[in-house]
Amino acid sequence: MTAEDILGVWSFFNDEMTQKFYEGLSMKDIYMFTEEEWKAAIIGFGPSDFKAMFFDRMDLKGILFVSKKIDEELVDGFLEGLTV
Repeated sequence: MTAEDILGVWSFFNDEMTQKFYEGLSMKDIYMFTEEEWKAAIIGFGPSDFKAMFFDRMDLKGILFVSKKIDEELVDGFLEGLTV
């Protein structure tokens, strides 16, 4: 699936469903995300929500691993959003 397809599916989720879905993921599940799933996640969530959902659960090695899977422009926008 493309990031756009994933975002289309997520548009049917309410906040409760989204939270329940992500709380049910193990770290192994998260590290198995495809590049398109990471792209959809960083586009679909605000910077603070993305950080809390993923990066707050990771060490530096994990954050760098994920950052390599996400387009540099999207990572830059994410970091700018965190500093606003």
